[in-house]
Amino acid sequence: MGLESRRLEWERRVADWKASGLTQKEYCAREGVGFSSFRYWASRAHREGKKLTLVPVRVTGSMAGGVVIRGSRGWECVVAEGMSVQWVADLLRAL
Repeated sequence: MGLESRRLEWERRVADWKASGLTQKEYCAREGVGFSSFRYWASRAHREGKKLTLVPVRVTGSMAGGVVIRGSRGWECVVAEGMSVQWVADLLRAL
């Protein structure tokens, strides 16, 4: 199994674990996966998930003291002037 296919397999496992509601140890026992390997890949996925992803945006207007961000799926968020860039990035990642 190549590195890329291993990475994808572990990403799937980490996503399955997050959706399972189990602890990491419980998930590993149920799936027959080595706990130390799982911890490594879960930690790696967490670190990589913190990378900022740039997406295209279109500015259609602004309001006094902030900006309105509208997503392509219909959500809308008003961000006040002076908000931390990291906070806004974390918020958008969560959406």
